[in-house]
Amino acid sequence: MNTSVIETENGSEHIFKIDFFVYEKDNIMLAYCPALDLCSSGETFNDAINNFYECFQLYIETSLEAGTLKEDLSAHGWKLTKVGIKPPKTISALKKPEVIKIINDYPFTKVSVIATIPPLA
Repeated sequence: MNTSVIETENGSEHIFKIDFFVYEKDNIMLAYCPALDLCSSGETFNDAINNFYECFQLYIETSLEAGTLKEDLSAHGWKLTKVGIKPPKTISALKKPEVIKIINDYPFTKVSVIATIPPLA
């Protein structure tokens, strides 16, 4: 899915697909997103996913309030254009040492979800 802009009741938003990995470590389920270097946890697979979504939303809200979202996304390899944003490809994330460790040490599930953020000024 390419990024696109949609109109919502709160105005326009960017919509895109984001990938993260869910795996178990020390009896805790972890959800890690290399495209943002965000991690959350939960007692179950679904808890980890739900907590990741909450973590992602808090990250977006906090970064927007601080005025740092655009710079932070760029620093993580996101492509920002006048018409949209695009997270780095998952294949790029697979080259990061922390992701290589997850892949080598833990069975994981790749999860892809649709996410939205407000337009970046």
